[in-house]
Parts: sequence; structure tokens; C-alpha cells
Amino acid sequence: MAARETFDQQHTLEPESFSEEDLRAHLETYDWTESSQILLGTILDRSFTRRIRLLENDPDKGFSGTQSYLQVDSVGLDGVPHSILPQAVMGDLASAWRVFSSTNDSTTRHHTVGKLALVCEPTPLVLAMIHMTHYAHFDMDTIFADLVNKMIPTTAAMDGCFDLDPRRQRSFVFTLKYHTVIGEGCKPMKWQTAGTDHYSGDSVRGGVHGGYIPVSACSSVFALALSGSPTSNVYVSRANRGKNANSQGRSQIFDAFSPWHLLSMHFCPDWRTTVEQSGSRIDTKYVNGPEAFLSSLLLGFQDAADRLDDLRSRIEKLVVPSVDLLFNGQLRDNLLFEDDSFTHTRRFFWASETLNFINIDIKDMVHEYETTFTDEVWKGEHQYIWPGTQDRSPQYSLCRKRMFIIRDQFQQVISRLKEMHIENKELQKTIRIFQTQLYSGTSILHSRKSVELSIVTILQGHNIKLLTLVSAFFLPLIFVATAFGMSNIPRELSFKPFIITLLAVCLPSWLLITTINTTFDDSIWRNKWHQLLAWFHGMDHEQAIKYRASLKY
Repeated sequence: MAARETFDQQHTLEPESFSEEDLRAHLETYDWTESSQILLGTILDRSFTRRIRLLENDPDKGFSGTQSYLQVDSVGLDGVPHSILPQAVMGDLASAWRVFSSTNDSTTRHHTVGKLALVCEPTPLVLAMIHMTHYAHFDMDTIFADLVNKMIPTTAAMDGCFDLDPRRQRSFVFTLKYHTVIGEGCKPMKWQTAGTDHYSGDSVRGGVHGGYIPVSACSSVFALALSGSPTSNVYVSRANRGKNANSQGRSQIFDAFSPWHLLSMHFCPDWRTTVEQSGSRIDTKYVNGPEAFLSSLLLGFQDAADRLDDLRSRIEKLVVPSVDLLFNGQLRDNLLFEDDSFTHTRRFFWASETLNFINIDIKDMVHEYETTFTDEVWKGEHQYIWPGTQDRSPQYSLCRKRMFIIRDQFQQVISRLKEMHIENKELQKTIRIFQTQLYSGTSILHSRKSVELSIVTILQGHNIKLLTLVSAFFLPLIFVATAFGMSNIPRELSFKPFIITLLAVCLPSWLLITTINTTFDDSIWRNKWHQLLAWFHGMDHEQAIKYRASLKY
């Protein structure tokens, strides 16, 4: 009985109820930010908001025909979650709106202490429902902006207690961002960064075709909001405050056992999720909102680790050859010599850079976890993140025991991520070895091809030289024949002038061509000229040598 009493809560969530007309007015009158407009798209158009049946099932606007996933649980006074909307409901927008729009109303069977909403790949209309029904509890505009902003990595906004916005004072948000493989037949949302290239080439193994793995950026948001009034104020020096703290440094601390809302949104284009809540399990209980938040965040980390590990495994299958390399000569040649499409060069470059981005994702996730959830947080000694040590009350004692269990599970996931980071580094080294071997083999092949082309060029040069000599041989003859073939030359002229002219023109020309065609160039004529000058000046042999040396340039 005592164990049950430690779970019992004293306060419930304030009743909330919204109508379909409230949703229509919210879509039409709210001052939507640029990020929200990107996420919601066409449902903000008047043509949609003025429909008579706003929640009519529509393949383009709702669940019908999509792979969106929605699960909502209500946590009662005893800490046991009850499924309000089971995961089987996939195409009924009206049911989705009903569980979002009402909390602790007259039709509720349980007094709700906490409300958990899990949404995977939500459509724009579902996002609009979430924005309206959770706007009073969370800074939804900032959450949407963090989702759309590609420059923001994994972040933890746990110091909102210093903010002037009362919603941020009571809320804790952790956003995971990483990369995953696009599922078969899936299509990322327009605002998600995804690969569009399809490299040509042979398939390697493991179901990878064309040397390309479709990859997309994905995001997960975990947000906890505590209700009620603040129980205390704590002043923290600027040096110990987070990056979003205000200038006063005075925080609003809310009771960790106050009523709570938990929002878990996932945008992963693979139609598979392992972050399902545990509302259908009888043995599941939550001591308070922070435990539910950490449990959900733990599932998100495990899901991210699974996706990153799957991506790394696919990359390894893409670039590392199978054992067939020992027996398949064609496969060895393909890896050693590049083809005309640079298939392997592109493949190795893409794989190495993708592994680098995966390691950046892992580094950001590990860093945010380790800097946010320190030992002080787990022990309840932190000044503004769920303070309360185990000796404060039986509830806090049980809470800390359960949190220590969650911490150990987190440590296992973080250790797995760190090991994955090391494995990715080793795989990058392997890829660099393949790149070096490919470069060496291709370079040697190109060098041999260059030598072969050089030999062909030399042979072609000899042929051109032969044709030039033949043409040069006939040029003097053509000149003489043309000169004596003129019409003004007397016909009775004998052949003697023709022969003399022929010899006078052809012999010097042929002698000059023959001399120039030697490897001595014009040096033989220069030496003969120097000898002639020496003889003209009456020099002996030694003086002639010195004279020629002085004339060289």
C-alpha cells in the first residue's frame, strides 16, 4: 500500500476544451511565423480553412493515405497511463482532434494528471492541431523554428525558467537532429533536407543499387510542460546559467510532481518507429512528468542510435567488398581501376563525407546529453532542473531510484553512440585505403596509356616528316617546270638552259633540306662559316679554334 501511495498525485490538469471552429479561427487569425508557414503549407489558405467540414478525411490534408502515426495517453492519479487514442487509429482526423482538443472534460473516465502525445510524421493539419492545443503550454513557434532551421543541431532548452515567457519558464525541450535512410516508398517532407542524386554503377551487395543510399535529415522533439504555480525562486549567477538566460538570473521553479503535458514529435521518413509509448502495458507507471519525459527521451536516443547504426551498416556494405574479392577478378579490377563515370571515386567520397556527418550528429547528441543531464540533475541537486533530493519525501525517494535506472540505460545508449563514433572513424580509414589504391591503380593505368599514346604520336610524326620530305623534293622541280612552261618562252629553246636551271635550283634546295633534316641542325654550316673566316684572315688551326670560340653565342 505504501508503494502505491508514493505514486498517487494530488493535483490534476486544468480542464481544456476546443471546438472545430476554434481550430478554424486559429488557422485564420493567428500570426504565423515563417517557420510555421513552411510546416503547415497550404492548410493556411482560405480555400481550405473555409471548408464546411474542416476535419474531413482528405488524402492530401490528413492521415488517410499516409503513414502518419498518432498515440495519446492519459496518466491518472495512480501514475498509470491509459490510451485515449490507440495507435490503430490512422485515418480518422476527427478522433485525432477529439483527443487533442479535450483534457479532463465531463466525458473523461480518468482524472488526468499527465497527458502524453506521440506523433510520427504528422501531416500539416495535425501540426496545426498540436499548435493550437499546446500553444498555452509550449512556445510552439520556437519549436517549429528549431525543426525547420537546418543550421541548428541537437539542442537542449532546459533553462527556460529564466525566460520572461511563462510558457518557457515551465517547459523543458530537447530536440534531436540526425540523419537516417529514407524508407522504401517513403518521401521526405518538403522542408526536410534529403538526397536527390542517383549515382550510376554496379550494385555491391546488401541490396544497395547504383552505389547510392537515399538519406534524409530527421528530427525528434521532446517537450515537457509543468502546470500549477511556481514553488520557489532561485537566483543563479550568469556564469552558471544557460545560453538562453535573461539578465535577472531569477528562475521560476515548478514542482516536479505538478500536473504535466508531454509532447513527442518525430519526423523520420522511413515509416518505422520504436519510440511508442507504454500506455498499453499494465505494469507501466510514471512517478511524475520528468520521469515520463526522460523515458520518452531515452526511447528517442535508442531510436536515433538504431537509425544511425543502420545507416553506417549500409555504408559499410556499399564500400567494403565481400569475400568474393578473393575469387572474382572482375570485382578486383573494378575496385582497382576507375571507370569513365568515376563510380568508385564518387562512392568513396560520398561514403566518407556521410560518415563524417554521422559523427557530427553523434558528437552533438552526446555533448548535449552530458552537459545537460549531469550528476546534479540525476541526484536532484540541480538548482533549477527538477530539484529535490531523495531524502525530501517518499515520492522524491522513489523518483530518484527510478531516475537512476533511467540514467543507467542512458549510459548504455551513450556508450553505444561513442563506440559507433569510433567504428565510423575506422571505416573512414578503410575508405581512404581504398581511395589510395584506386588512385594508384588508375594513375598507373593512365601512365601506361600515356606512353602508348606517345608512341603513336611519334609514329605519326615520322609519317608527317616523310610526307614533308616528299613534298620538299618535288617543290624545286615544280618551280622549274612552271617557269619553263610559261607561254612567253620560245619553243625552239634547247634543253640546255632547262637542265642548267634545274640543277642550279634543285641541287642547293635538296642539299639545304638534307642538311636541315639532320640532328646537327645548323651547327655544321656555322662551323664551316667560321673556318672560312679564319682562312680569310690567315689564321692557323689553333688561332681558328680560339676565334670560333669567341664567336659562339
